Amino acid sequence: MDTSTLGLASFAALVTAAAVGDVLTMRIANGLVLAMVGGWAILAPLAGAGPTEMGLAALAALLVLAGSLVLFSRGWIGGGDGKFAAACALWVGWAATPLFLLCASFAGGALALGVIAFRRAPLPVWALERTWIRRLRTAEKGAPYGVALAAGALAAISASPWMTGGF
Repeated sequence: MDTSTLGLASFAALVTAAAVGDVLTMRIANGLVLAMVGGWAILAPLAGAGPTEMGLAALAALLVLAGSLVLFSRGWIGGGDGKFAAACALWVGWAATPLFLLCASFAGGALALGVIAFRRAPLPVWALERTWIRRLRTAEKGAPYGVALAAGALAAISASPWMTGGF
């Protein structure tokens, strides 16, 4: 397995784990975000990323983190969402970050509609015994936006140097 394939597989696994964890707990584990950053720092240079590509990817991540801090300060997203979005931007790189944000926005709209429908739908008693289902049905808990971020990241990785051979 070459380094790019290993990187893509690692990215997909970590992003999926973050999305599933967010659905189940309404949290994105710091350990997953750290694993994403650490994995990128190790695998990107091995896949051929040079200092310019890595610097631009880091800049994209910092800009996404700065924007996320504004959204977090207003209570619009959780802190884990902001850190996760920045780690995703790091992986997709400078050129694909706008696509990532656009795809995540569209996925977020679809997620919001899905959560609204889920909260209104009648469910059997056995389903309501599941803590994570009850949590998703509570309006005060918001929505697991990590799912939308993961969808956006998985869509945008196709335009990244990992897939285009841009390293």
